Amino acid sequence: MTEREKHSRMYDSNLWRALRLGVLSRGAKCKCGADATDVVHTHKHRGCWAAFIDKNNIAPVCAEHASVVAA
Repeated sequence: MTEREKHSRMYDSNLWRALRLGVLSRGAKCKCGADATDVVHTHKHRGCWAAFIDKNNIAPVCAEHASVVAA
């Protein structure tokens, strides 16, 4: 399995979806103050499951900042 496939499976997991939804459903705000529309990892998880699901490694972001992080 390639790294890309591994990461894709991680992001497709039910646990990731639940963590993401949990953050967004609490009315989370981006660091700029806008409503969050997505979540990102604050530190690279490098395929490590523990780092991937660590709630302290997940931050809410608005659409504008999500596109900056993805670039």
